[in-house]
Amino acid sequence: MSKIEDWLDCYDPEGRVFPRLPTKSKLSARDVLLILKWKLGRIKDSNCKTVAKASLKAINEAIQLAENDRTKIKAVKMLTKISRIKLATASAILTVCHPDKFSIIDWRVLESMRLRPSRAEEWSAKDYVQKFLPKLAKYRDKCGKSLRDTDRAPLGQIGQ
Repeated sequence: MSKIEDWLDCYDPEGRVFPRLPTKSKLSARDVLLILKWKLGRIKDSNCKTVAKASLKAINEAIQLAENDRTKIKAVKMLTKISRIKLATASAILTVCHPDKFSIIDWRVLESMRLRPSRAEEWSAKDYVQKFLPKLAKYRDKCGKSLRDTDRAPLGQIGQ
């Protein structure tokens, strides 16, 4: 791949970068910054705390914990304790690493599924794992798509 194509990755991380990241792996600082840019639409100077050595270690520990269904909640909680990571961003990180087990929680998918509260900030890690993910998985099974494709369905189409 040419050098220019390497830089283009940041313009389409979901299509160009994330498929190349092996699931259940360790993320580099660049990987985490790409996920943050993708989810938040921006990167700030303060994001350097998110990819600091200790934070990156905690992120990768959480990714490993997320492999086990019994420690999913703990993994989400661990991520949300890291600087600048809230539930929606934690769910994005876990979705990239474990797309078959996690999906992004945000206002759009909450509205499509008619779930309350309608803002991700109002959901706990426990509710995300025990209520949101099972409900989305139910819709996934109904429509025969992947968890990620289900969460990206147009507004109003998930619950139909």
